Amino acid sequence: MKQTNNNYELGKQLIHNSDFSVKSVKTFMGREGHGVNANIYFKNQKIGDVIDSGNGGELNINYYIGDEWMRTNKDVDDFLNTLPKHTFKEKGYDFRLDEITRFDAEEMWNELINLYLIRREYKKDMRKVAVLRGDNVYTYNRKPSELGNKFRHNGDLNTLREIVLMKDKNSVILNELPESESFSIWYENVYNQGG
Repeated sequence: MKQTNNNYELGKQLIHNSDFSVKSVKTFMGREGHGVNANIYFKNQKIGDVIDSGNGGELNINYYIGDEWMRTNKDVDDFLNTLPKHTFKEKGYDFRLDEITRFDAEEMWNELINLYLIRREYKKDMRKVAVLRGDNVYTYNRKPSELGNKFRHNGDLNTLREIVLMKDKNSVILNELPESESFSIWYENVYNQGG
């Protein structure tokens, strides 16, 4: 992903690359928007769960060690203290612009949930042939395993790969790149345009 001078964006990248993660993410409609629940992890060890009931309140974070439920988690708190301070302006707000703030646990877990949902969308796109053409990603309703298969196109017999690349020789078939590179390109051109 792009390097940034924005401390808020840098903090988000550090969260994305941290040892914290979410799994078993489920979304649903609440009374005031989308809700979500998920299991939360540190170094692939489950440390609790989160729920946003979709009723306009805060994210409910439950930590535990063994059978004992905790209000906070030392590893989370220590990590949050390493993240850069940032301004509300860097966050994209139009009030209290120069006020300095820090990431909190709710922001961190929401960011990881958001990343999980984005990756799920990416994986869905990668089940089809996905091509970067210019600044846009197009998907073809064919499986990546069919790229070497021949099809009739404009009277000629060509592989699907050749057909896809005919429109623009500078196109990039994302399915043929390493996943980290493919995801980065997909994220910047599909999900994070202008960001």
